[in-house]
This record gives sequence, C-alpha cells and structure tokens, in this order.
Amino acid sequence: MKTKYMNPEKKTKEYSEMGTPQRGTVFSILLNIYLHKFDSIMESMCGKYYKSTLKKNPEYTKTHNKISNLRSYFFPTHRSKRTKNISEKERLKSICKLDKKKRIFKSVIFDNSENYKIYYVRYADDFLIGTTGGKGKAQ
Repeated sequence: MKTKYMNPEKKTKEYSEMGTPQRGTVFSILLNIYLHKFDSIMESMCGKYYKSTLKKNPEYTKTHNKISNLRSYFFPTHRSKRTKNISEKERLKSICKLDKKKRIFKSVIFDNSENYKIYYVRYADDFLIGTTGGKGKAQ
C-alpha cells in the first residue's frame, strides 16, 4: 500500500515509493510461535543473572543523611525539633561543604564479580536486552 503525502515544494499530492506493510492477526500469532524459544532462553538468563551487584556506597549515604538532617531544620514541619546551637548561616555553609564532598563519591559501588543483571523486554518483533555490566559482559 502506498502512502499519499503533500509535496511542500510543488504543492501537489504525491505517493510514496515505499509502502507501509500492514500486519494482520496471523502475523502476531506466528511471530509469538517463532520467538517462543528465544523468549524462554532470555527468561532463563534473566533469572540466572538477576543477582544484585550494586551496593550502596556507605560514605555517600552517610554524607547524604547529614545533609538531609541539616536541611530538615528549614522545613516547616520540623520547627518543633529545631536546635538553637547552630545559626542558619553556619547550617547553610555546612550543607554546601557536605554537598561538595558528596559529589566526590559515587552513590553505588559496582561489584566486579561475574554476577550481573540482564533485562529483556519484547513487544511484537521488537526487543531490548539490557545489562548492568560493561560492554564486554553485554557482548
């Protein structure tokens, strides 16, 4: 089937050289039969390699919690818990220093063992495979 479109230069109606194939219901059934084995292989791989390899960085978490505690002073809901021993300017300076320190750390640490995650998604004849590892592990 050819597609009709308006040529902006000539301002005439034209037909495309390449058509857009329309797929029927039989196509999706045959495709699911054809890709079933591939789906089951990918499902078994996803289950096998679905161990968590990302660990939270304790230094990042510690710094983040300190910042959150200092910022809670400025929330209206925490006014009853405010401490008077640190001024607002000192508190803001501490938040800025800790924020710069937090940027140095990575939020998660990647475990370099052979365990990594594989993700698989398929819709009709399109699919995506994702991994948490590097390019070598993905290949």
